[in-house]
Formats: sequence, C-alpha cells, structure tokens
Amino acid sequence: MLVSIPDIHGLLIPFNRNESFRLLLNRHRCMLGVRVMMRGDWEKPVEIELDRLGMYRTIADTDAAARTLVFDWPLEEGQALAAAKATCFAVLQGKAEPESAREAFIAAAAEADRSVRISRGYPKNRQ
Repeated sequence: MLVSIPDIHGLLIPFNRNESFRLLLNRHRCMLGVRVMMRGDWEKPVEIELDRLGMYRTIADTDAAARTLVFDWPLEEGQALAAAKATCFAVLQGKAEPESAREAFIAAAAEADRSVRISRGYPKNRQ
C-alpha cells in the first residue's frame, strides 16, 4: 500500500506501508536536511488494543508507533493524534527524546478511546 505523508516542509513523500519511517526519512534526507539515525527505542513498551477486543499489539519504539499512527489508527484526525505524529517524526530526526513520543502515543490512544497497558519492557541489551 503506497500513501503519501507530509515532511517537515509540507511536501508529500511517497511511503510504502512495509518501509520503516527511519529508512523513509533517510531516503529523503535531502528534503529534510538531516540524517535519521535512531529508531527511538522506549524503556517500557506499550501494548495497545487496536484491531479486536482483547487483542493487543506491542509498540516498543518510535518507528513502530509512527507506522501505527499513520496506517492503523482508528481516528483520522485529532489534536493528540497530530501531536503524536509530530513528536514521533521529531524523535526519528533526533530532535526529541523517545520517551516524549511514548507519552504522546499514550495520549493519542486515550483520545481514540483505546485500551493501553504498559508492558514489562525488554532487557537493556536487546537488538
């Protein structure tokens, strides 16, 4: 599935659903003027109920959160959703801390009336 997302200058970037946002931003670093180096790992992953009642998806980093917000989110617009997308892109560009994206993602989930639970996390040495 190919969609277009706006970059920081408002230009539309073609985006394949299976491509990570980190790689997408690196591919378009000329337009962004910055190389994206981080995935934005979170200290404690978030589990969110999106598809079916009782079925949770684990989101462990900012890249996964950004893909979820763009492709699988139940709302098309909202203040917390817009803020979460902007925060995720800022983290992937190295302009914000990963935990700010996590907090924004949780706020967007509350706005979308989705159940969220905090995962136990991963060992520090996970790849």
